[in-house]
Amino acid sequence: MSDSFRPSKPPEQPYKSVSPDTKPQTMHIPTGIVNHLRAVFEQKISEHQYERDEVYTKRAMETMNMLIHNNMKYAEQLRNVEFVTLFHLPVDLIMFVRNHDNLYRATLRCRKRAQEAKSGMTNMDILTGFDYRIGNLRNSFALDVLKEESINLMQRDPNVEQEFHDLANLFERQIMMALTRLDMLTQEITRETELENVGSDHDINDFGQAAPSHRMRFRGKEEISDERDHSILCCICLAQYNGTTHSAFRLDACNHIMGKPCIEAWLNSTATNSTLCPHCRTCICTRRPRRPKISNATTEIVEEYTGLKRHIKRVVALAEEASKVYFEVYNGSDEHDKANHIGIRNGDWMNRLISQLNRRLATNRVNYLFLLMLSDVGRGMIWRLQRTDLAFGVTGA
Repeated sequence: MSDSFRPSKPPEQPYKSVSPDTKPQTMHIPTGIVNHLRAVFEQKISEHQYERDEVYTKRAMETMNMLIHNNMKYAEQLRNVEFVTLFHLPVDLIMFVRNHDNLYRATLRCRKRAQEAKSGMTNMDILTGFDYRIGNLRNSFALDVLKEESINLMQRDPNVEQEFHDLANLFERQIMMALTRLDMLTQEITRETELENVGSDHDINDFGQAAPSHRMRFRGKEEISDERDHSILCCICLAQYNGTTHSAFRLDACNHIMGKPCIEAWLNSTATNSTLCPHCRTCICTRRPRRPKISNATTEIVEEYTGLKRHIKRVVALAEEASKVYFEVYNGSDEHDKANHIGIRNGDWMNRLISQLNRRLATNRVNYLFLLMLSDVGRGMIWRLQRTDLAFGVTGA
């Protein structure tokens, strides 16, 4: 083990000189220092949390713009780094290499996950898979832009166009399935809901008292009693009083008589007129509050409904991201424009997807529709999901 430590002599000229000093230097570093630095570095690796891929892409793009401003190219800067040993890199080039390496590694990680999502041989959530596939396209485009000559490989790659086509079909299928189920749940939820009273039942004895009842009168076999006589027949069940299970009961509010069990059930029901006299509609008492009767099945329906709304919102957001990447890749591509007979505009991919989806929703009589509306913050037009009252004919967005 050597006790001498001779650091390398820093270059006398800045890195951007035409002929940087590339002469190798001899360094003798004690083993203890190496082990210590290795331990520190390994600890940093174990604690490292990756940034979002967009962060790495942004750094690389900012570097590229700065180099262009200085009449340099990104690929030229990479070649310059190759000619300088790591011990001679100035701070600006160290940051440059680190950012480029982070971007490249992030691209490889995302590409691996995107391939796993496409293979279907994974337990990955389908929308997470969509996210990786879109990210892979975005990262590949970023690396394509950073090349020395803009050869637009992605614009001429049929596999890229096929990937966008596959994503559109997958997005359409996901939204179609979710909206079909959401339509069924909406009809279930908006159906007339059973109500229940809040609080304890009314005590019928608080609103009246027992009353004498009369028997029907007959002349031979012919009934001569007045069938509207409430002292003989209960107006609710139209049966005679028997003095035991169906005794006559007189209401204090209006003096009308009816069967006690009948008026008790009437008074404690959830009907709209349950607190009114069945004879004259006189108010007997104050109505108790009512609320929807929630069963376990209804709770499950509401939870599924809420989950589907979140799912659809996430799918639409991912589709908008894919549309942005599509515009970045094909914007200004004469070859692609000629091949598809269109002029690429921002949002074209999303608009075509929604138009096709609206036609399918109409054909399948699903009572939902995407409409292009002004954003709440006034920044352009956005697609909003609207429910329709009736199934509609074939329409476009």
